[in-house]
Amino acid sequence: MYLSFEISTDLPRDAAEALILQAAKEKGLPLKPIRDVQEPPKSPDITPHIMKIVTQMIRQAESLPEENLYAGLTLMTGEVISMNAHTVIDNEWMNIASDILIQESAACGGSMWISSQAPMPHGWFNSMRLHPVLFDNQIVHEWTKFPGMKLFMKFSEKFKEVICGKDGPYEKFNNGLIGQADLPVTIAATILSSGISITTFWIPIIVYVSILIVKTNLKVYCES
Repeated sequence: MYLSFEISTDLPRDAAEALILQAAKEKGLPLKPIRDVQEPPKSPDITPHIMKIVTQMIRQAESLPEENLYAGLTLMTGEVISMNAHTVIDNEWMNIASDILIQESAACGGSMWISSQAPMPHGWFNSMRLHPVLFDNQIVHEWTKFPGMKLFMKFSEKFKEVICGKDGPYEKFNNGLIGQADLPVTIAATILSSGISITTFWIPIIVYVSILIVKTNLKVYCES
């Protein structure tokens, strides 16, 4: 039998390890190797610089057809998974996203990755700008569009409370505090401020989710 536990201490590692080993020896308990467990860093503040990037991305992408947005969402999420760029606090959602990409794209007779005929350079994903490939109609296939729709449903479900709840974008819009044109930026800022992650890869994904929430009818999203 092994005893598994975590401790929080200001002692140096060597001193803490010695105390643990001594306690285990006294109790006659075997020990597996001791390893450090670090808490994930807290999400950073949403700075004016980040919001400038978010606003630029939204203005670039908000005129895209819905099917292009769904396809782009699939590609960006798939690239993040392949880069293993997510942190421990993203693991649950990245596992869900991975399952969606594999199952849905296979059901459509394709791969979770875009056709080699499309202009997909290696390492194309950049969390601080939208790559030109996302504006190319060649990315739109059944195996990119339909997984993207499922991803959108999952991601938007996760953020429904902060978007539709008290003092959220929907309430502000209904009270005339923000206009239709302000909704995507306001929704993106609300999601990013909810402590989703420390990793910037979420920025373009959240930009796409925010645009799609508005395009697919915010009222229906919040009141259904």
